[in-house]
Amino acid sequence: MCILFNQRRCRIQWSRHRLSGRPAILLIEAQSPGALVAVATLDRPDLDLAPEEVAIAEFGPAAGALAALVEADVISPPLRVIDDEDQPILICRLQVDAVNGAD
Repeated sequence: MCILFNQRRCRIQWSRHRLSGRPAILLIEAQSPGALVAVATLDRPDLDLAPEEVAIAEFGPAAGALAALVEADVISPPLRVIDDEDQPILICRLQVDAVNGAD
C-alpha cells in the first residue's frame, strides 16, 4: 500500500516494535526501496493499549503521518490523547490487518 506523506510517495511496511511487540508502521520511500522516511508509531510498552490500538508519533520525522494514514484508512482518527512530558501521544485504532501483511 502506498500513501502520500509530506509530498513524498511512500509505501507502508509493517514490522513489530522491539520493546512492546506492538505493530510498527514504517514509511518507506516508494522511489528508492529500502530508504526509511519515518516510523509512524511509537514503541511505548508503558502505555495501556488495546491489541488493535497504536501510538502515533506526530513530531520529528513522523510529523504529518497521522493525516496521511487516516486519509488512507490505515488508522482511525485519534481515539484519545495521552499527555506526555515531551509531546502528546495520539492513540488510534488500526483499520487494517497488520498481522497478516495488509500492505
